[in-house]
Amino acid sequence: MNNLTGDHEAVLQLSVRQLNGILATLHQRAMYPDASPTFPHSGTIRVGDPPLLQGVEALRYGRWVMDTAKAMTMPAGASKTEVRTLLGGHAPPGLMPMFERAWTELDLSVAQPPPSGAVRGWADFQLANPTVSLPAGAVSEVTVHAWVRAIYRPDPGTAALPAPIHGEVRARYTVRPVMRAGGQRVLRARPSSDDAQIEFIPAAPLSAADTQTLLKHIRQALRTRFTPMDVELAPDFGFTEFKGLGAGATTAVALPFQLSSGTPPAGAMGGVSTHFLGTSDVAIAVGKEYVQQVVDGMAAHMKAAAASRRYTVLGATYRPVVSAITVSWTSGSFTLSGTAAMVTGARWMPNASVGFTQALTVALHAPSQTVSLVPLGDPQVSASLFFLAGPALDVVRAARDGALPGASAQVNAAFKAALERLVRGLHEFDPTASARYTAIDVTPDGLVVRGDIATSGRLAPVVHPVEIDGGKAYSAFPCWIPGGRIERFEWTWVEGEVWASQIESVSEEHTWVCPRPPGLPAATRVCLRIHGSVTESSGHVDDGVMAGEICRPSWYPPILTVPPWWIEAVVPLWLPRWPELTLDAQVAGHVNVLGETRAPGGLAPNVLVHFTGPRPERSLDALGRVLSETGRRSLLVIVVLPPGSFAAPARELEARLGSPGERFAGHVTLTEDLTGGWARTFAAADGPSTHLIDARGAFVWKADGRLDEAEVTRALAAHALDAPPPLRAPLGLAVEPGQRAPDVHLMDDRGEQFALSRLRGRRVVLAFWRSWSAPSLRELERLQALAGERGAPRIFAINGGEDRGALEEIRRRHGLALPLIPDPGRHVGGRYGVRCWPTTVSINEAGIVDRIQFGLTEGARR
Repeated sequence: MNNLTGDHEAVLQLSVRQLNGILATLHQRAMYPDASPTFPHSGTIRVGDPPLLQGVEALRYGRWVMDTAKAMTMPAGASKTEVRTLLGGHAPPGLMPMFERAWTELDLSVAQPPPSGAVRGWADFQLANPTVSLPAGAVSEVTVHAWVRAIYRPDPGTAALPAPIHGEVRARYTVRPVMRAGGQRVLRARPSSDDAQIEFIPAAPLSAADTQTLLKHIRQALRTRFTPMDVELAPDFGFTEFKGLGAGATTAVALPFQLSSGTPPAGAMGGVSTHFLGTSDVAIAVGKEYVQQVVDGMAAHMKAAAASRRYTVLGATYRPVVSAITVSWTSGSFTLSGTAAMVTGARWMPNASVGFTQALTVALHAPSQTVSLVPLGDPQVSASLFFLAGPALDVVRAARDGALPGASAQVNAAFKAALERLVRGLHEFDPTASARYTAIDVTPDGLVVRGDIATSGRLAPVVHPVEIDGGKAYSAFPCWIPGGRIERFEWTWVEGEVWASQIESVSEEHTWVCPRPPGLPAATRVCLRIHGSVTESSGHVDDGVMAGEICRPSWYPPILTVPPWWIEAVVPLWLPRWPELTLDAQVAGHVNVLGETRAPGGLAPNVLVHFTGPRPERSLDALGRVLSETGRRSLLVIVVLPPGSFAAPARELEARLGSPGERFAGHVTLTEDLTGGWARTFAAADGPSTHLIDARGAFVWKADGRLDEAEVTRALAAHALDAPPPLRAPLGLAVEPGQRAPDVHLMDDRGEQFALSRLRGRRVVLAFWRSWSAPSLRELERLQALAGERGAPRIFAINGGEDRGALEEIRRRHGLALPLIPDPGRHVGGRYGVRCWPTTVSINEAGIVDRIQFGLTEGARR
């Protein structure tokens, strides 16, 4: 039995560290819509006891009803009659009988109410990248480690599960190639049927009973919902069994295989026991018994070559006859030893015996990845007749040189085939993977070649906070770290407007949900930062991952419906207040309040727009009294100031404008008419004026001159409609993180053309900006600095509505080398649904949006 390879011809050893890097790549590949195989990063599964429904069609229809009602945002307490009315209650005559029959079958299929204590419901889960460890001495078994975070939603009348659900799942799996009935070989992984081999280690304090309750359902989910899909294998996939060797950071997976066409011995893993991987990613050992086949061929060639040689000494012709060649192995080399006879037919000269040795090693030429046999000096020759030593040396050297090319080709072919087999195996899991040899050693038991493996680099984390439960909470459920684990969610937000803003924050470890705090309805920005770790492609873990702060500013629905390329009336987004700074330094961005659509149902808040003119004269005091007297909560007030009004600290502006009072401060928005869009929209003169838009978006009243409290009060009573109070919603685009970026064609201000689809394989940043927006210009300066860094993405700055001359002036003034893309018809901005400037969209190498930033972050001001 060979000490390196046991009863096998060769053994491949793969670092478990590197294997975990490959598993992290599978987790990352969930970013690619059509990739397979992958590991999920999040999802929703059915949990608990099976529903008591008879018939597959009834169950299918019941699930459709639940999913569709949820998607249509039916109230949680909606009655069965309301659901039936919504889903099919007003169907055409041809569909009505089908709905009625389905409802009847669904009613009949419910056998009985759920028994007391039954667990039945849905679980949303976030899953970190899995890692594996190998149980000592186990064959073809791994322990899978995966961190999970879940939120359980029980069905009505059923029991809840303990919370929070957050911790590490450890499960033993058997992994073997099997043959399907159709003859296709697949790699199949199955969880252990032994309950003791599936554990849950909670990250939050839970009682032993609660832990066991969760563990019961985790085991059931692993065995029924999370059974890995079979991976189809190439016909020449040569690995059948594996075992773990070593411990700690250098643990290796040992996979024996055959280099010849022979069948690998069954059940012979016991002899595979030597760890030769070292600190490399991968190593392949070829036993000396297999190499002996090469040596035998080399010996035969040397014998034949020697037999053809003739030497004449003192008139006698000698013919070499090689009788035997053996090989011995030491560290660093192997030695060929042989004997030969120098035979002559001359009666006056005796025959002679010759002994020779030749030390050889195996060399790797790394650039060409070729392996060859290399002699270590000349042969050592001894001859019974001293005058034949020289001819004997010539014979052995010539025979060696003639045999080496063929022997080297055989050895090289074996290692090349092993490398190709390794790469094909890696491609089953990562099509971009590659491997290369870095070193080769000769040992007393055979040859060992070591190498590196390269797999896909890591994509950026996806951070995308969303509103849930009708605005009652925020969720980080769509967020994930490709190839990594989220350990903590850090939420921050700004409450209030300019004169009363403050920063609040909360950190969550066990849940991705942040309930809206009592003071948050007036929030203008909600920001999320995720902290965690990532397993790099090498398998090394970076514990310091912190995805940059993503802020989702919020604003109200559009106040008027107009084509977006006609005109823009903007309001500012605010950074947290720093009292000593001027207001224009605290603007994070600008949002267009005119849009193509209005709120669902047709009703939005009534909107009162007041132009102060050049002399505000404490108009906010008067507006505050009007709001207090009318008591209207369904009114949004926008105060339009002349350009330059924000070039002062908040306290100075408040001294000129006054204050609406704390009760109504959240419904009053200040803005500058930077583009003149407000004045053009309302045909407002330079002096003060007040305008009213009702909840249906109709312009219903106007008054020129200083604000008259009594007149405004009467106008509100006459024209304002009963409507929902102003509620902000996070800004969004036509595309969200995790979705494929719309393909667009771009031409910069210098005539160079680009197609987004042609940039696949590189990170791309699209920055939407306006020249009149100071935050947009600060964002361009930030991106210009980013463009100069090594490995920077391709950055395109897309401007809507301004001509090339204006762009050239911006380029000159700010020293920009970025491609500046004029978008006068706002076609690109329209494809992406942009109404905030700046908006920065990051697109990963797969063409998937992984980050959207509206306005500036707090760090941009520092």
